[in-house]
Amino acid sequence: MPGARVLFIGDSITDGDRSRTGDVNHALGDTYVRLIAARYGYDHPTDAVEFINRGINGHRITDLAPRWEEDCLKHRADILTIFVGVNDAASVVELTVPPPPRTDGKPPKSLVTLDLFRETYDLLLALTRSELPDTKIILCTPFVLPLDKIGKDWDLWSSEVGRFARVVTELSEKHHTSLIKLQPLFDAALERASASFWIPDGVHPSAAGHQLIADEWIRVAGGLL
Repeated sequence: MPGARVLFIGDSITDGDRSRTGDVNHALGDTYVRLIAARYGYDHPTDAVEFINRGINGHRITDLAPRWEEDCLKHRADILTIFVGVNDAASVVELTVPPPPRTDGKPPKSLVTLDLFRETYDLLLALTRSELPDTKIILCTPFVLPLDKIGKDWDLWSSEVGRFARVVTELSEKHHTSLIKLQPLFDAALERASASFWIPDGVHPSAAGHQLIADEWIRVAGGLL
């Protein structure tokens, strides 16, 4: 799609330490977003497709909401990918497994219940459909693998992340978006290599893990871009 604008918004899995200084060589971060842009740019060098990364470390759906106008709607993207949920689920897990006290002086993050997640996400999708009716939307479900703190309380983490992933699936159906289910993708990848190969800390993918996401995005978005 020559001249298209493709926007990705979410948490640290999307952010990837992207540059905020206007450095074009690092604006997309070290994640699946850069891999997608690299693949498409190489295959279609004259299409002038613009890829935009608006992931921010640690963000939940309630963090996306106040920046939705600035970081999402104003870009008027042709394709919008939303990838959020693991930090939301973590806030519920932490009711049972409290995290250690923060040492950075910041207050602890508030709870994002499943109902609040659903309500806020639903409102953002409805707003986007109203403001940008021609934008094609892709939702990504959260995922984890049993390593580090995730592995120590695997049943709890797996259950909560699974509940938030199901809400994303329900909202995708309600708002008629494309959907990328990532937990099954990573579960299947365990037949090829260990969990630590794909997601060393159970949450943030390795280079190979990001390639797995990028390949699936390209497959799903093939008919959109």
